[in-house]
Amino acid sequence: MQTAQKKQFWQSPNFLLAVIIVIGGFFVGFPQEAAGEAVAALFALIGTGGILYKFFKSKPEGKPKPWLQDANFWNYLATIGISLLPEIAPALLPPLQDVTENVLRGNYGGALMGAISLITIIIKIIQTPKPSLA
Repeated sequence: MQTAQKKQFWQSPNFLLAVIIVIGGFFVGFPQEAAGEAVAALFALIGTGGILYKFFKSKPEGKPKPWLQDANFWNYLATIGISLLPEIAPALLPPLQDVTENVLRGNYGGALMGAISLITIIIKIIQTPKPSLA
């Protein structure tokens, strides 16, 4: 007859819930904007971890096709993109709205100017800043 092994205190669901409550207590009264940024960063981190997990698990060896065909990869990538969208969206929305309105009005010159502006903004967001010569 086997004797039941006694659980350690940290293996108890009550201990885990207490830890979650302690962590959650740090966020009570957090400003809404800061909390939103923290949650977005957390989800971006989770998505990045998922992509790295899939990458190292599948070991693509220079063949990305099977890896890119995996629905989990796209799930993690979308999570990262959507998490970063609140940071990027304010810079992108006015030019995108201008492009859409110009296309709907038939003003293709204005749409082209807006599209070039939008592309420039996207490049500046993605591009790493160059050191100044001053």
